[in-house]
Amino acid sequence: MNYKLTAVLLAALTLAAGCRAASQVKGNGLAAIKQDRNGNVIENIVYIEVNNDDPRVALGYAFENTGIQFFDYVVLFAANLRNRDCKAELEAGETGHDCTKRGVHLHYNGNLSHILENRDKYIKPLQDSGIKVLLGLLGDWGGVGFGSFGSWPMEDVYPWTTAGNPANPQGGAYPYTVEARRAFIEEAAAEVKRLGLDGIDIDDEWGSGGDWPANQKGLCIYPDQAGYYDDRTAEDAAWARCGVNLANFLVNARDALGPDAIINVYEYNSARYMNIPANTRIMLENGRFLTTINGYYDYSVEAVYGAWSTDGYNGHPHMRYAPVGIDIAGEDNPSSPRPPIRGAPLTIAECARMELAVKRPYGVNMFYGLRSHEAAARPYGKEAHPKLWDAEEKRLLTQTEYLSLFSEVLYGRKIVYYGKDFPQDWTRR
Repeated sequence: MNYKLTAVLLAALTLAAGCRAASQVKGNGLAAIKQDRNGNVIENIVYIEVNNDDPRVALGYAFENTGIQFFDYVVLFAANLRNRDCKAELEAGETGHDCTKRGVHLHYNGNLSHILENRDKYIKPLQDSGIKVLLGLLGDWGGVGFGSFGSWPMEDVYPWTTAGNPANPQGGAYPYTVEARRAFIEEAAAEVKRLGLDGIDIDDEWGSGGDWPANQKGLCIYPDQAGYYDDRTAEDAAWARCGVNLANFLVNARDALGPDAIINVYEYNSARYMNIPANTRIMLENGRFLTTINGYYDYSVEAVYGAWSTDGYNGHPHMRYAPVGIDIAGEDNPSSPRPPIRGAPLTIAECARMELAVKRPYGVNMFYGLRSHEAAARPYGKEAHPKLWDAEEKRLLTQTEYLSLFSEVLYGRKIVYYGKDFPQDWTRR
C-alpha cells in the first residue's frame, strides 16, 4: 500500500534563529535533520487538547539554525465515539455542543466544531507547513470502544434489554453491531474528506460507563470489570473477540479512508487485544483471513506516559511505533515521564537515551499536551503549565527547553521557537 509514511523532503535553510518568522519555518522534512544520533529518521506526533489550545501551537517549533519543524503530525484531540441521545440532552439543558444525533455516532463538542468549521484558519496553516493533521476519535463514557463493535461475546456481557439504559437510547438491543461500526466509519471517513484532513487516530479510552454496574462497563476498555471478573477463560475469549472486532474496524477504516490516509492507534487499552497470537487466523466479515493487523494502520504509540514498551504489537514495524508517551502538558502527575518530583518512571532525557540504546530503531515519538506560550505562563485549573522539572539539571524548564532537552539527546540538535504565539482565541465551550 502506498501510505504517506515519510516526511516531505525540503532543502534546509540555515538562517539565524532570530531572523525567521513563523511563516518562514519550513515543513517537517529533510531526512538528514530528522536523523537521530544513530542515523535513523524519527518523526514526531503531538496530541493537542482542543478544549484548551489552538492546534497552531505546533507551528514554529524547529531545529535550531535549520527552520525544519520539529512536529510532523498533529492529532486534534478529540472527537468522540458516542452512543447517547444528544437531542434529548440539549432539550434537558446540556450545553457545549450543537449535536442532535442519537445512538452510535461521531460527536464534536463546541471547541472542536469551531476549529473544524474554521479549517482555513486553524488547520490549513499546519498542512501548508508540511504537518499532517489527524482527527482524534475517543470514547465518551458510553460503554463502547473500537474493539466493542461486533458479535459474541458482546451481547452476553451487556444487559441491553432495558429500554431506559442511559447508554442505549435505542433500547432493547445490543447497539454495537457490524452495521453500526460500518456506519460510524463511513461518517468519520466522510468528515475527514469533507474537512481535508490527513487521517484518523483511534483511542480506546474513556468508554467506560463510570459508576454503572460492572456488567455495563465497556468491554475492551475495562474487561476485568465487564462481567467476566472471576472467569479467566471467558475473559480471555472476550479479549480475543475484541481483537477480531478491532481488526475488522481497521480493515473497514482503511477501505473507507483509502490507501493514502494515515491511521494511528493510541495504545491505551487496545494494546492487549491488538496482539494476535502466533499461528492464529482471524476471519473477517468479508471472508478474508488475517494473521496480523499490521498494514492496516500506519503508526501506533505507547500511551502510558513514562512506561517503556520495547516490542510493539502484531509484528508492527518498529519504525512505525512510538515506545513511550511523553506528557508535556505540565500536570504534576507521577505517571508522567517528567518531574520525578514524586518519582516519575522516566525523565525526558532518559526517554531519549533509551531510544538511542535499543538495537532496533523506532520511527516516531509521541508527545501530549502542547500548549501555547501564553497559556503556559499562567496557572490553568490546579496545575501550572508547563512548569516542568528537570531532575538532572534540578530546575524548572519552559516548554521549549523541555522539548529541546529531548531533542538534544536524541537528535543532537536544540529546539527553538520562531514567530507568533497562538493562545486560544475563541470562547471555550
